[in-house]
Amino acid sequence: MDKSKWFVRVPFELFESPFWMMKPFSKKEAYVDLFKLANASGKSMYETRGVFVTLEEGEVGTSLILLAERWGCDRKTVKRFLVSFDKMGYVDCKFDNVGTKIKLLQWIPIKRKDGTANGTPNAHQMGHQTPTKRDTTNSVYSYNNEERGNKDALRLLELFLGKETAHKPTNHELKTLHSALEHRDLESWKPFMENYHKYISDGGTAKLLKFFFQEDFRQFEIPHENVLQKIAREMREEKVGKTKKPKLKNSNSF
Repeated sequence: MDKSKWFVRVPFELFESPFWMMKPFSKKEAYVDLFKLANASGKSMYETRGVFVTLEEGEVGTSLILLAERWGCDRKTVKRFLVSFDKMGYVDCKFDNVGTKIKLLQWIPIKRKDGTANGTPNAHQMGHQTPTKRDTTNSVYSYNNEERGNKDALRLLELFLGKETAHKPTNHELKTLHSALEHRDLESWKPFMENYHKYISDGGTAKLLKFFFQEDFRQFEIPHENVLQKIAREMREEKVGKTKKPKLKNSNSF
């Protein structure tokens, strides 16, 4: 049986999750990430540095700088990855002063009912394509999210990831972050995050966001908190507790 055109379905949300965006990316993770970044809307065009660049389906229009930021490594590492992929026959890369174009040689288009090929509708090129409705939903830098009161939750996400990020949290992740802020305010979470990232830098295993805020955070509690620091933290937590809206009781009478 010929399996050359078989593929495994992967939920698009995986590529938007903090779990996937843990850095630095390995070479394998970088290669898989290119499929998420590829143009899948047929032939398209974008402008960069005053030059119009045409992208075919299955091509990524980007730059070494953008990929280095996304993958959490330097530009030399990014180029080494891409050159390696090229030599292995996985991609065809073109580097110039305009940018970097990467053609995925293993790209499998989706066939429409009329028999013509079409790509995965949720994939997009990095940093150039006009955002779709899905792209802007739950965006970290979305003004709508900030207006909905998600600003602290998004800041907490950045503290958890260790840097500013363009990651787009899902509704479930926002719910977890809001729940965490109901128990501790943003300032109270900072010492936990500092200890957590020290643990990571010392070779520890990164935690999943959901489990970190449910239970794992306890192992990063400050062991030598002085009296004044403890009082200040407890006062902040008490203040957060008082500001929580009380649940309305059923006042129906017979």
